[in-house]
Amino acid sequence: MERERIEMLYQKFGYVLSQKQFIEWILDTVDTRNKRITILRNQETTDFAELRKRIIKENHLHCDDRMEYFEFEKMHKKYAPNVPEYVFAQKVFDISSRAYANIKAKKGENFAHILLYEELPTDQEIEEIKKRVIRENRLHRKDEITYEMFRKWHLQYGGVMSEEMFAEKILDIRKGSLDDLRPTSKRKMKKPKKVQEKTKILLRTQMKEEEIEELKKRVIAENQLYVAKEITLEEFEKMYYEYEHILSSIEFAKKVLGINRQNLNKLKHGFCKTVKTFIEVVEVEKIENESITGAERIQLRKLQSDITYAMKKERAVELIYDGVDVDEVMRQTGITTVDALKIRNRKLRQNQYCEGLETPDNKGEGK
Repeated sequence: MERERIEMLYQKFGYVLSQKQFIEWILDTVDTRNKRITILRNQETTDFAELRKRIIKENHLHCDDRMEYFEFEKMHKKYAPNVPEYVFAQKVFDISSRAYANIKAKKGENFAHILLYEELPTDQEIEEIKKRVIRENRLHRKDEITYEMFRKWHLQYGGVMSEEMFAEKILDIRKGSLDDLRPTSKRKMKKPKKVQEKTKILLRTQMKEEEIEELKKRVIAENQLYVAKEITLEEFEKMYYEYEHILSSIEFAKKVLGINRQNLNKLKHGFCKTVKTFIEVVEVEKIENESITGAERIQLRKLQSDITYAMKKERAVELIYDGVDVDEVMRQTGITTVDALKIRNRKLRQNQYCEGLETPDNKGEGK
C-alpha cells in the first residue's frame, strides 16, 4: 500500500494511536519508511470453498434456493463479518452484484437465487440415491406421500439438490404436482387451487422382469405357495411389505401371486375373506374387446374356465400322490368330489399294479 494511502487511513481512523502504533497494530506491518508497505502480513486469507461447504451443510441449503437480504445479512455476520458483503454474496452464494444490489434495495421483499453453480450429483450418483431412498423407506410404485414426508426425505438424502430436482429425479414427482402438494405459503407457482394432501410417487420407475421372476421364486418357496392356495388379506399384506421390491400392490398381486385386480379389490374391501393364488385367467377387459364376436367371447370364457379347472386338477394330482387326504385336496383346490375320487382311485390302481409286479406269487395267481 502506498504511504500516502496509509497516512490518509491514519488521519481517518487513527484516533488516539500514534502513527507507528496504527501501522503495527491495525495494519499488521512494520513501518519501514518505504514508499510502499505490505500490510496485513499475518492475516490468513478466507478459504471460501471450505466456508461455502460449511454454510451449506449447517443451514441445509440447496441449489436454486431463494434468499432475501435479512437472511443473507444474518449469515454474513455469523460466518464472515470481515469480508465485504458483495464478496461474501458472490463467493459463497453465487449471487451476482446486480442480484445483491436488488435484494439490498428492497430488504425482505426481493429474493436472489443462490448456489446456481454448485456441483450437482451425476446420473450414476442420482441412481444410487434413488435406490437408497426406496430401500430404506420400503417405497413402492404408486405409493402416496404427504409434503411432510417429502421434506423429510429431501433434507435426509437430497444434499444440494433443489426440491424440484429431488422430486423429479428421485421420486418421479413433476413440478406441478410438487407445487400442488406444498402448503400455500411455500408455493412457488401461485395458483388458486386447493392444497393436494398426497401425491403418488415412482410412477415412471419399473422393476426388471428378471428381478420380478426372482422375487416370485422366493415368495413361492418361502411361503409354500401353490396353485389355488387361499390367502387372507393379512397374509397378502405380510408378503407385500416383507420383501424388497417397488411393485404396486396390484402389480405384486398379478405378477408374483397370480391374483387378478378384481379379486384383490374384493379382498381389500371385505367382499371375501380369502383369494386363491395363481389362477391364470383372461382379464375381462380383453374378452370384452370390440373386435371379438359374441360367439368367440363365449368360447374364450369356456376356454378360460377349462384352463383354470385343469390347473386345479394338476395341483390335486400332486397332493393326492403326496398322500394328502381327499377332503383336504378338495378344500385346497376346489375340484369336485367326483374328480378327486377318480384321481385317488387311479393312484390306488397304480399302487396295486406295482405291488403285483413286485410279488412273484401274485403274478402266478394271475395266470
